[in-house]
Amino acid sequence: MSDHDSNHDTPPHPPPHPMTALRKTEQITPCLICRQPTYYVCSSCSGGDAYCSPQHILQGWTEHSAHCDRSQIISGENAAALSQAIAAQRDVECPTSTGLEANPWIYAGPPPYSEGNTDQNHAAVGLYANPTRGSLAQVLVPLVVTNNVDGSGMSGRAAAVADFIDEPIAMTTVGFGDDLKPRESPLLIIFPMNEYLWGQEVNLCIAKLTKDREGTLPWYGPVLIMKLSEHSPYDFGNMNSGDKKDIEGYFARFR
Repeated sequence: MSDHDSNHDTPPHPPPHPMTALRKTEQITPCLICRQPTYYVCSSCSGGDAYCSPQHILQGWTEHSAHCDRSQIISGENAAALSQAIAAQRDVECPTSTGLEANPWIYAGPPPYSEGNTDQNHAAVGLYANPTRGSLAQVLVPLVVTNNVDGSGMSGRAAAVADFIDEPIAMTTVGFGDDLKPRESPLLIIFPMNEYLWGQEVNLCIAKLTKDREGTLPWYGPVLIMKLSEHSPYDFGNMNSGDKKDIEGYFARFR
């Protein structure tokens, strides 16, 4: 094999996490591998390359990674820019007139631009991975009702995560399970960007969760895991024991 062929077969970027490699869209496009219609495209970039399964994007990764802009990937190189972008976005989403500016918010669906109304009866069950603890803990995450999501007139809810995660906040959507089949309710992995990138504190909870899976890298800092509602993209559901396998799979497959 020539040097040219060898270089062509080597992807310029490592393969993506299979459980987060694809994001669902509203448009049906033929899969680049098998030509079957699919709603899924690469989640790592802003392009529209379509793949019907994590297996197929991994199969086509050498070719796709040559032009994947990786704009959605968090790395040391773009962490500062992402921090500034998150802060600027929050200033737009939570103007001072709402009184919400003291807390970070995670939105189900597009960000609401109208004022939110706190309802103490609304909360979602999340799972919290404390760096110093040995097991996931159930936590109640307060939700805020919004009446005009993205100007569409749709109702939605936002999660207040200030008690669990420091800013700037990073978030990964897990759309596929450990079996690499689509989840009906995607998971949200929410974590403090700075502690994840530069932290010194290994998360013992995640280390214990993945101790029987080979090749797992350590995770730094706390993690809050929430679930989008099965019935509405603008709401949250409750985490349960059935989600634990997919949580384990996400962190065990992280490279």
